[in-house]
Amino acid sequence: MDEVATLRFNAQDYYLAALERNAESLYLHETGRYALSIYISGLAVECILRAFKAYTDSTSIFNEKHDLMNLLKASGLAEVGNEDFKIKIHKAVNRVFVVWKNNFRFFSNSKMQLYLKKIRRDRGIKGDFLKYNSKLIYEASSEIIKRGAIKWQALQKK
Repeated sequence: MDEVATLRFNAQDYYLAALERNAESLYLHETGRYALSIYISGLAVECILRAFKAYTDSTSIFNEKHDLMNLLKASGLAEVGNEDFKIKIHKAVNRVFVVWKNNFRFFSNSKMQLYLKKIRRDRGIKGDFLKYNSKLIYEASSEIIKRGAIKWQALQKK
């Protein structure tokens, strides 16, 4: 059996991965690797949501696959905090969800441009719409990671 396949991940593993993926996404964006930045931004969101789900149920199976909206519901992250927090988390996850797909890991920048055109994410944007979307997705994922980190730190103090 494949050694990697038998590794188990806990909530802390997912949390740390979310922080690392978020930083890597910014680096990728800043170096012009926009398609990969978009993918890694979505992956960072998936990691933080998995961290919260695993925190509340360490035996849980991830039936949500890579569906960020379903993971948001299952994680319980959108159910903690005040109304403003809940609204901002939902909006940020939705901004990533409407663009992000798990198979972006296979996309080149040119393939990502074709996809963004297909879903009309090039409309009304002057200049490089791939760069623009990369920044938008990175900013939304950073908002989620930042808010998730605040809640995570509060949980660790309990």
